Amino acid sequence: MRKSCALALRVLQIFIVLSLYMPVSSIAGVNDLLIIHSYGRHGSFSWVDDQAKGIKSAFGKTNYKFHEFELNTKSIPETQFGEKAKEAYEVVNRLNPRLVFLTDDNALMLMVPQIGKEIPIVFMGVNGNIRFDYPWLLEYPNVTGILERPLIKRTIYQMKDALSLDLKKVMVIMGTSPTGEAFFKNDLNEQEHFKIVRINVDVRRSDNIDRWYSWIKTSKKEGYDILIATNFYALVSSKGNKINVDEVSSWISKNSPLPTFSVHTGVVGKDKLVGGMIISGLHMGEAAGQVALDILEKSIKTNAIPYKTLERGQLIFSKQQLAKWKLSIGKKYLGNVSFVE
Repeated sequence: MRKSCALALRVLQIFIVLSLYMPVSSIAGVNDLLIIHSYGRHGSFSWVDDQAKGIKSAFGKTNYKFHEFELNTKSIPETQFGEKAKEAYEVVNRLNPRLVFLTDDNALMLMVPQIGKEIPIVFMGVNGNIRFDYPWLLEYPNVTGILERPLIKRTIYQMKDALSLDLKKVMVIMGTSPTGEAFFKNDLNEQEHFKIVRINVDVRRSDNIDRWYSWIKTSKKEGYDILIATNFYALVSSKGNKINVDEVSSWISKNSPLPTFSVHTGVVGKDKLVGGMIISGLHMGEAAGQVALDILEKSIKTNAIPYKTLERGQLIFSKQQLAKWKLSIGKKYLGNVSFVE
């Protein structure tokens, strides 16, 4: 009996000593989840924060511990993307998380090849077409997630209907960053001119802010009724300096001769844009969180969960901007609208 107790004590002592020298990555990760964001909270409206909140709300009061890393790819030169991705991968190695969330296209492109095929990965907010833009992703059985399709066409139609606008001609202005190119390709089918019922829509694309301002200034003279502005993130001056999105939305509010709408939450508000049919970062995060719970709690294999598209939109408006343009929301829409102030 004494020998058995002594042996058990000796085994326990050895285990304790070994655990002190075990690398962190081998004992971490039991309940750790990592969110790697393409962008940073300081320059992406509320999108980054909303996605994180949505993910966490899906998990409720479970015992998982969340960690976050921001790649800040809208704020740093593309030449620094690789170094930033290495920093993120060091965090992955240190935490050894049960699952990794990747928000938006840049995180997907930069991190999946580094993380590899072992840790489950759930992406969200990805605008590209997987089979055409990221065919290599099909080789990763540990990756699934939520695709984003911007609601540009729905915004035009919903603005017409919700605000009782007599629209004949609409200008869509958008950037040409990878996200903007995905918008143009997947949502607008690469069409620079198209019709929605009887509304003629023209699409103008550039990342040069001076061209945006020029198009906006002359829009009313050219016969347009409203403007749709989207993909603000990578706009630059003629000297190549990045332009803050708040600066752009504020300028449009002060100088546009026409009411301007968007598909992005953070550019709608007082002294900004009027409103739009937006994809909510909160809803995006919640959808991704539910996928992750299926993997973690229900033991559903990642490759058994198909990619999904979030098509749920939310009508949002600025009360101040509605008053400025003397616009009113139709009664049938009042119960389905959110106001940002």
